[in-house]
Amino acid sequence: MSVAINLLPPEYLPQRRSLPRRTAIALALAGFLVTLYFIFLIQWGLMARRVAGVEAQLAQYEPQAQQATASKSAISEWQQKERELQRLVKERRRWQPVLAAINDALPREIWLTRLEANEAKGELILVGGSTSLQAIGNYLNNLQASGLWEAVNLQEVKGNGSSLAFTIQAVFKGARAETGKTETARAVPAPGDVTKANPDSINAGREGNSK
Repeated sequence: MSVAINLLPPEYLPQRRSLPRRTAIALALAGFLVTLYFIFLIQWGLMARRVAGVEAQLAQYEPQAQQATASKSAISEWQQKERELQRLVKERRRWQPVLAAINDALPREIWLTRLEANEAKGELILVGGSTSLQAIGNYLNNLQASGLWEAVNLQEVKGNGSSLAFTIQAVFKGARAETGKTETARAVPAPGDVTKANPDSINAGREGNSK
């Protein structure tokens, strides 16, 4: 067994060359950045997988969400139709006694051609025809006696003695009559000489009949 012994003085022995400090720091920093980059790539891959999984779940639930939206829209539409139907039923119940009273008050010589309701003014305009002024006066008395109206006013009478066209304003109870401002469509006058009857004469006849 041989043993090698270096008999050179220490100052003559070969020295190991170490890296400069800046180079070592740069290499360490580069290694750290590379490590961070690989960690970032791994996290990015995991996040991409999670996003893909969430998108797949959303794709599965999308038909159900669309169906729920359609059902909600259908329910809303049916609710609106139900409210409209309830409103129509309510309007029918409200107007049924009014129309019945108007029909019951009609004398044989009276016929109606149009009804106009003004909710804002609380009035009903009745347009029709008659064969006599006396029948119109009786109709006014019958309407007033029905108890549905605050006031019943004859606004206009046109025509000759046996063919008359009239316009009546009936004001609901609780509403204020607006004299001279009621919107009505003029009835077609009877053929022949057209004369305009005086509503005051009919009103006077009504007062006489009531006495």
